[in-house]
Amino acid sequence: MQILNEEHTKIQSLLDQVGHIDFQYRKTRNAKSFNIFTILRGEHEEVNLHSRFIFELLNPKGSHGCGSVFLELMLQTLGITDIDVNNVSVHREHYKIDIFIKSANLKHGIVIENKLLAEDTGNQLQNYHKNLTIQNYKNIKIFFLTIEGRPPSVQSIGELVCMNISYKVHISQWLQKCINQTLEMPDIMEVLIQYQSLVNKITGIKMDIEEQTKIYNLLAQDDNMLTANKIVSNWKHFRWHTEWDFWEDLDKIISDNSYVINKKGHKYSDTELNSAIYGFQKRSLWYGIIFPINQYADCDVCIRIDRGGHNNVRFGAALVRNGKREIHLEPQYAEILKRIIAISERHESNEWWLGLMDCYPNINFEKFRGENTLKLSNFEFRKNYINALWKDQIVPYINMVNTVVNEIKAE
Repeated sequence: MQILNEEHTKIQSLLDQVGHIDFQYRKTRNAKSFNIFTILRGEHEEVNLHSRFIFELLNPKGSHGCGSVFLELMLQTLGITDIDVNNVSVHREHYKIDIFIKSANLKHGIVIENKLLAEDTGNQLQNYHKNLTIQNYKNIKIFFLTIEGRPPSVQSIGELVCMNISYKVHISQWLQKCINQTLEMPDIMEVLIQYQSLVNKITGIKMDIEEQTKIYNLLAQDDNMLTANKIVSNWKHFRWHTEWDFWEDLDKIISDNSYVINKKGHKYSDTELNSAIYGFQKRSLWYGIIFPINQYADCDVCIRIDRGGHNNVRFGAALVRNGKREIHLEPQYAEILKRIIAISERHESNEWWLGLMDCYPNINFEKFRGENTLKLSNFEFRKNYINALWKDQIVPYINMVNTVVNEIKAE
C-alpha cells in the first residue's frame, strides 16, 4: 500500500508541474486564437478550405506570386525528386481528384486525395488510377492525406500502392518550410502561420517548441520519465474506460426515459470497444445505441447514436426493417427521407441514415484528444455533458422526427 501511495504522489506531483507549465503558456495560446480561416470556414471544411488553400499554394500560377517554390517544397516533403517543376501544372477536381499534379509530357501524375473526416468510398482510388492509365500517364503516384495518416479502405485502394500522409507530419513540415521561405514576405508569411495554427489545432498539436522543451526538461529530471511512462503505458486502458462509461451513462438516461434499446444493430459492447481501441486490423468503429421512437409503413423509425468511425460522435434518424437499416434509398421511402433531411443538420443521407446531427461540443473517441473528449473521464463532467446532450439536442430531434412521421401518416 505504501508503494502505491508513493507512486500516486509521484504521478500527482508530475501532473501538477506539467499543469503549471501549461498554465504559463495558456495565455499565449489564447492570444493566438484569432484565425481568419476558422472565421470564414469550419476548421474541418475539407473541400473549400483545406484542399482549396493547399492547391492555391502548390499552384505555380497561384495568387501568392511565389511561382513553384511551395510546390518544390511539397515534392521534397513527399520524397519526389524526379520531376521538373518547370514542366508541371496543378489542378483541383481533375476527374474528381482533390489535388492533381501532372507533367506536360504525361510522364508523371500525382494524386493527393484529401480526407480529413470523410471516408473514401467504393473503388475511389482504383478508379482514379484506372482513369489516369487510360489517359496514358506513365508514373502514377497516389498520396492519401488524412489528419494522422490512416490508410484508405481496402476496397478503395485494392492492390495498388499508396503512400499514407498526414496533416500532423507532412503538411506541418511542409508549412514550416514554406514559412521559412517567406521571411521577407510578411503578408504571405502571416497567412501561412495562421494556417499552420489551424493545422496544429486539428492535429492536436497545442504546444510550441519552447513549451515542449520545458516539459522535456521536467521529464528529464530524476525519474520523472519513468513516472510519465506509467501514464503512457496505461493510456489505452484510460481510453477504454472513458468511452465505456460514456456509453453506459447514455444507455441509462435513454432507458430511464422509457425507450427500449435494440441490443442488435452494432450496439456498443466490450467486444466492440476492444476491437476499436486494441485492434489492429478490421477494427469495428461504427457502433453505439439505437432505439425505436415511431412506426412508418413496415419499419421502425429509430434514433441511432454512434461512434462515427474516425469522425465525431453523431446521432440521427434511421429506418429499421427486419433488423436492417440499409433501406432508406428504396423509392417508397422518398418522402420521409426528403423531410427528415430537411430538419437535420447534415443535409445528406445514405443507405444507413435518414438524417444526421453532430453532438456538440464535439467528442471523438477515435482520436481521443481535445478537452471535451478527455474530460469525459471525470464523472461530474460526463454526467453534465450527457444530460445536456439528451435534453438539449437528442430530445428536440426526436420530437421533430416524430412530428414529420406523424404528419406523413396523417396525409
